[in-house]
Amino acid sequence: MKMLGERLFTDDTRSLDRFGLLLLLTVASVTVASLVNVDETSTGLGAFWRIMVSVTIGLTLIVAVGAAGVARRPRMIIDAVAVAGAALAVLTVLGEQFFSSPTTGDFAFARGVVWFLITAMTPIFVARRIAVHDRVTRQTLFGALAAFLLIAIAFNYGMLVVDAFGPNPYFGQPEPSTSFMYFSLVTITTLGYGDLSAKGELGRYLATSEAVIGQIFLVTFVARLVSLYGRPSPENPRASDAD
Repeated sequence: MKMLGERLFTDDTRSLDRFGLLLLLTVASVTVASLVNVDETSTGLGAFWRIMVSVTIGLTLIVAVGAAGVARRPRMIIDAVAVAGAALAVLTVLGEQFFSSPTTGDFAFARGVVWFLITAMTPIFVARRIAVHDRVTRQTLFGALAAFLLIAIAFNYGMLVVDAFGPNPYFGQPEPSTSFMYFSLVTITTLGYGDLSAKGELGRYLATSEAVIGQIFLVTFVARLVSLYGRPSPENPRASDAD
């Protein structure tokens, strides 16, 4: 297990622990996903913003794996997939706008699953990195907040995949993509307004899983980091304490 960790992670990266930048990009990703509907029928300015959603989230993932200390080889693979995902989204929008070439079902499904898998791995990498900090600093707290929002982004993509390719719409009726980011944020914070609710077994499972994971992350992981802020911790003596 230790050798596997040494192959996957390293302390020798230029962007290591740059969690302040990651938090800014994550907030930007959540913002654009909350405000921009990625409906494939949108044109003009709407199509431009669809491109911005993919580019912003792709850039966020690239910064995240660098800040988390992912080793060069796996980082290059993840970066390449993130760039390819953003590029494919751009090409898809351009094809729809200029060549009337709609996205095929198999291609859209594969793209959605890949985005979901990458966004699901990223908060795990970030959480692993901040867990080995020997001193809780502002960058540690920034990383914890970014990981929390990255979890919401990951579930947003999971719900979109279920909505697009499941037997029924995720909410029982068609909704814009912005509703999924909204529902993900409401679920992870357990606000539960009740204006939207998941339908079907898989949809309900995703929603309850996000609520449980989000609360465990806040109550145990983030709360402990806040309590240790500014104090050295003997539990993790080998990580960076960069502020």
